[in-house]
Amino acid sequence: MSLLFAVSRYTGASSIGTRFRKRRARYVMSLIDEILAEQGRCRILDIGGGGLYWKLFDEDYLRARCVHVTISNIEYDPNMVVIEH
Repeated sequence: MSLLFAVSRYTGASSIGTRFRKRRARYVMSLIDEILAEQGRCRILDIGGGGLYWKLFDEDYLRARCVHVTISNIEYDPNMVVIEH
């Protein structure tokens, strides 16, 4: 298995790719909290992102902070999730 394939996989909670994404998600959460403290709201434009990445975030965390995430893709992603405030 190539390293690129291992990192890009979403399967398995202990996969290398999932661990990297969770670490990045913790960093993004700290940025969200910082932006909320400064501006009172947080809107994210994820260009080329995917619905699976945002499933790593606790929906209650995003909902409680009224975080708005827009994912812009050329292709349809069946994993998109809509979280209503």
